[in-house]
Amino acid sequence: DHEPAIWLTGSAGSGKTSLMVSYLKEKQIPAIWHQIDSGDRDPSNFFFYLNQAAAPLLNPKKPPLPLLTPEYLTGLDTFIVGYFENLFQRLKPPRWIVLDNFQKISNDSPLLQQMASVIALIPSDFKLVCRQFFRKPWRQ
Repeated sequence: DHEPAIWLTGSAGSGKTSLMVSYLKEKQIPAIWHQIDSGDRDPSNFFFYLNQAAAPLLNPKKPPLPLLTPEYLTGLDTFIVGYFENLFQRLKPPRWIVLDNFQKISNDSPLLQQMASVIALIPSDFKLVCRQFFRKPWRQ
């Protein structure tokens, strides 16, 4: 069975990044690695930097992936799903997309709310990895 997505979580310093990097290197799987930061709360920043991360794996003779510009904001959910569909079509498989520090995406983010739709689009020779850390609850 095809498992299109992996949710990799653990405490800070537990080796999540090392695990991903070594696995991708061992299997020789090219990956798009996007390091999410607080600026990605703005969806236009998220897609701008995801485009930057994807650029080395895309055919430069084809048009670039779309940017989230103001005219798309009224149909943001449609843009998100269409963007990932376009991205999967333009990449040569196998490919992995790693969204590092996924915990920085806010719970009310349209991106987070569309993840189920994005995951449903993932072709069988692709994977989406959402890597996040969790904080241990404070204890007395």
